Amino acid sequence: MSFIDFFKRKNSGDVAKGRIKLAIQSDRTGCSPEIMEKIKNDIIDVMEACIDGKLSEVDLQFEENAAVCVVLASDGYPEKYEKNKKITGLEKFENRDGYYVFHAGTKKTEDGIFTSGGRVLGVTAKGADLKEARKNAYQAAEWVSFENKYMRHDIGKAIDDAE
Repeated sequence: MSFIDFFKRKNSGDVAKGRIKLAIQSDRTGCSPEIMEKIKNDIIDVMEACIDGKLSEVDLQFEENAAVCVVLASDGYPEKYEKNKKITGLEKFENRDGYYVFHAGTKKTEDGIFTSGGRVLGVTAKGADLKEARKNAYQAAEWVSFENKYMRHDIGKAIDDAE
Protein backbone atom coordinates (compact mmCIF):
# COMPACT_ATOMS: atom_id res chain seq x y z
CA MET A 1 0.00 0.00 0.00
CA SER A 2 1.39 3.39 -0.92
CA PHE A 3 1.46 6.35 1.46
CA ILE A 4 -1.23 8.03 -0.64
CA ASP A 5 -3.55 5.02 -0.31
CA PHE A 6 -2.72 4.85 3.40
CA PHE A 7 -3.81 8.43 3.97
CA LYS A 8 -6.91 8.10 1.81
CA ARG A 9 -8.00 5.14 3.93
CA LYS A 10 -6.80 6.33 7.34
CA ASN A 11 -10.14 7.87 8.18
CA SER A 12 -12.03 4.75 7.12
CA GLY A 13 -11.05 3.00 10.35
CA ASP A 14 -8.83 0.44 8.63
CA VAL A 15 -5.71 1.71 10.41
CA ALA A 16 -7.31 1.83 13.85
CA LYS A 17 -8.78 -1.65 13.38
CA GLY A 18 -5.37 -3.06 12.46
CA ARG A 19 -6.33 -3.98 8.88
CA ILE A 20 -3.39 -2.01 7.47
CA LYS A 21 -0.06 -3.35 8.66
CA LEU A 22 2.38 -1.74 6.24
CA ALA A 23 2.74 1.50 4.34
CA ILE A 24 5.37 1.59 1.62
CA GLN A 25 7.53 4.62 0.89
CA SER A 26 8.43 4.52 -2.78
CA ASP A 27 11.35 6.37 -4.32
CA ARG A 28 8.85 7.79 -6.80
CA THR A 29 8.02 10.32 -4.08
CA GLY A 30 11.60 11.55 -4.21
CA CYS A 31 12.10 10.71 -0.53
CA SER A 32 15.21 8.58 -0.26
CA PRO A 33 15.92 6.70 2.99
CA GLU A 34 18.79 9.01 3.90
CA ILE A 35 16.48 12.02 3.58
CA MET A 36 13.64 10.39 5.51
CA GLU A 37 15.95 9.82 8.48
CA LYS A 38 16.95 13.50 8.63
CA ILE A 39 13.42 14.89 8.85
CA LYS A 40 12.60 15.92 12.42
CA ASN A 41 8.89 16.43 11.73
CA ASP A 42 6.35 13.67 12.18
CA ILE A 43 6.30 12.16 8.67
CA ILE A 44 2.56 11.48 8.94
CA ASP A 45 1.91 15.21 9.40
CA VAL A 46 4.13 16.01 6.41
CA MET A 47 2.41 13.47 4.15
CA GLU A 48 -1.06 14.66 5.23
CA ALA A 49 -0.02 18.23 4.39
CA CYS A 50 1.08 17.02 0.93
CA ILE A 51 -2.25 15.33 0.33
CA ASP A 52 -4.20 18.37 1.56
CA GLY A 53 -2.10 20.76 -0.56
CA LYS A 54 -0.79 22.52 2.55
CA LEU A 55 2.89 21.58 2.55
CA SER A 56 3.83 25.27 2.38
CA GLU A 57 2.27 25.65 5.84
CA VAL A 58 4.59 23.04 7.39
CA ASP A 59 7.82 24.23 8.99
CA LEU A 60 10.05 21.38 7.82
CA GLN A 61 12.91 20.71 10.22
CA PHE A 62 15.99 18.68 9.42
CA GLU A 63 18.70 17.28 11.68
CA GLU A 64 22.09 18.98 11.48
CA ASN A 65 23.99 15.83 10.54
CA ALA A 66 24.59 13.67 7.51
CA ALA A 67 23.17 10.35 6.30
CA VAL A 68 24.25 7.89 3.61
CA CYS A 69 22.31 4.93 2.19
CA VAL A 70 23.97 1.89 0.61
CA VAL A 71 21.70 -0.45 -1.37
CA LEU A 72 22.27 -4.17 -0.92
CA ALA A 73 21.22 -5.94 -4.11
CA SER A 74 21.13 -9.47 -5.42
CA ASP A 75 24.09 -10.14 -7.68
CA GLY A 76 22.94 -9.92 -11.29
CA TYR A 77 20.43 -7.14 -10.65
CA PRO A 78 18.83 -5.57 -12.67
CA GLU A 79 18.85 -8.34 -15.28
CA LYS A 80 18.93 -11.87 -13.88
CA TYR A 81 19.20 -12.63 -10.19
CA GLU A 82 18.18 -15.38 -7.80
CA LYS A 83 15.51 -14.95 -5.14
CA ASN A 84 14.65 -16.71 -1.88
CA LYS A 85 18.06 -16.31 -0.23
CA LYS A 86 17.84 -16.12 3.58
CA ILE A 87 18.90 -12.77 5.06
CA THR A 88 20.76 -12.75 8.38
CA GLY A 89 22.16 -10.02 10.59
CA LEU A 90 19.11 -7.72 10.67
CA GLU A 91 18.93 -8.02 14.46
CA LYS A 92 22.19 -6.04 14.67
CA PHE A 93 20.21 -2.89 13.83
CA GLU A 94 18.02 -3.21 16.93
CA ASN A 95 18.61 -0.54 19.58
CA ARG A 96 21.30 1.19 17.50
CA ASP A 97 20.64 4.89 17.11
CA GLY A 98 21.63 6.26 13.74
CA TYR A 99 21.52 2.90 11.91
CA TYR A 100 18.52 1.85 9.81
CA VAL A 101 17.65 -0.85 7.32
CA PHE A 102 14.85 -0.28 4.78
CA HIS A 103 13.29 -3.33 3.18
CA ALA A 104 12.73 -3.23 -0.56
CA GLY A 105 12.94 -6.70 -2.13
CA THR A 106 12.29 -8.89 0.90
CA LYS A 107 9.62 -11.24 2.13
CA LYS A 108 8.90 -12.60 5.59
CA THR A 109 8.07 -16.26 6.11
CA GLU A 110 7.89 -18.56 9.11
CA ASP A 111 11.55 -19.37 8.45
CA GLY A 112 12.80 -15.77 8.43
CA ILE A 113 13.38 -12.90 6.01
CA PHE A 114 14.29 -13.79 2.42
CA THR A 115 15.24 -11.92 -0.75
CA SER A 116 12.41 -11.43 -3.22
CA GLY A 117 13.74 -8.74 -5.53
CA GLY A 118 16.88 -7.29 -7.02
CA ARG A 119 17.18 -4.23 -4.77
CA VAL A 120 16.92 -6.02 -1.43
CA LEU A 121 17.73 -3.58 1.39
CA GLY A 122 18.74 0.04 1.89
CA VAL A 123 21.24 0.31 4.74
CA THR A 124 21.27 3.87 6.05
CA ALA A 125 23.50 5.38 8.71
CA LYS A 126 23.98 8.83 10.17
CA GLY A 127 27.16 10.63 11.12
CA ALA A 128 28.33 14.06 12.20
CA ASP A 129 29.42 14.67 8.59
CA LEU A 130 29.24 12.83 5.26
CA LYS A 131 32.57 11.08 5.77
CA GLU A 132 31.44 9.58 9.08
CA ALA A 133 27.98 8.71 7.70
CA ARG A 134 29.57 6.92 4.73
CA LYS A 135 31.90 4.95 7.01
CA ASN A 136 28.99 4.00 9.27
CA ALA A 137 26.76 2.94 6.36
CA TYR A 138 29.39 0.64 4.87
CA GLN A 139 30.15 -0.78 8.32
CA ALA A 140 26.44 -1.52 8.86
CA ALA A 141 26.14 -3.04 5.37
CA GLU A 142 28.62 -5.70 6.51
CA TRP A 143 26.28 -6.73 9.36
CA VAL A 144 23.84 -8.14 6.80
CA SER A 145 24.44 -11.38 4.93
CA PHE A 146 22.68 -13.25 2.17
CA GLU A 147 23.90 -15.45 -0.66
CA ASN A 148 24.81 -13.40 -3.75
CA LYS A 149 24.80 -10.09 -1.84
CA TYR A 150 26.15 -7.25 -3.97
CA MET A 151 26.76 -3.62 -3.14
CA ARG A 152 28.55 -0.81 -4.87
CA HIS A 153 31.61 0.41 -3.00
CA ASP A 154 31.76 3.84 -4.62
CA ILE A 155 28.72 5.46 -2.97
CA GLY A 156 29.98 8.77 -1.59
CA LYS A 157 33.56 7.94 -2.62
CA ALA A 158 34.10 11.56 -3.71
CA ILE A 159 33.78 12.50 -0.05
CA ASP A 160 36.94 10.58 0.80
CA ASP A 161 38.70 11.66 -2.41
CA ALA A 162 38.13 15.35 -1.58
CA GLU A 163 40.72 15.30 1.20
